[in-house]
Amino acid sequence: MSITSPKGTFGIASLFILCLIGSLYFAYDKSAAYDELQESYQNTQVAVDSSASIITNTITEEETRTAKGLIQGSFDDLWGGMDSTKILDYYTKDFYILEHGEIWNNDRIKLFMKTSLDRESLPKRVNRMEYHIIEKYGDVINIAYDNYGDFYQGDSLVWEGHWLESALIIPTETGWRLRMMHSTRISVEQTK
Repeated sequence: MSITSPKGTFGIASLFILCLIGSLYFAYDKSAAYDELQESYQNTQVAVDSSASIITNTITEEETRTAKGLIQGSFDDLWGGMDSTKILDYYTKDFYILEHGEIWNNDRIKLFMKTSLDRESLPKRVNRMEYHIIEKYGDVINIAYDNYGDFYQGDSLVWEGHWLESALIIPTETGWRLRMMHSTRISVEQTK
């Protein structure tokens, strides 16, 4: 049996030898890539295990107050007050939030606010934070907190929300701003 190609005829033995050479080349190439990956992992592991690998800066009391103020203010003015004119008071121009499986930017937040304000009866939102971590790495502040939102119609509590969230805060020309957030909904039953 033979196989015809544009350049001629290959016998089974020739085809077998070509396949063997190709598989050896692939195995060698794969092995080299694996070795490089393993070396990279080991170098990373050494860096992670080293106490000098993560440099945290001392965060000042003023920076801590600023970070908490940005979080609380953004939820009071933006998510509670639905005031889209204040977005850049809290968020960078390229801000994004990972919100329960979706990526929201400032335009998506404005759309959410407009849609919410178009409703006939918008509940009043009262926000409360419990902060877990506030750390500074270089010029970036990392913050993690529980966010509790109580929603009222008149004097009646109609819904309680709870989110576990984190955020990165960076210095900008106009002061500290939130660059990104991550939000995970927590079922209210878990919190009681």
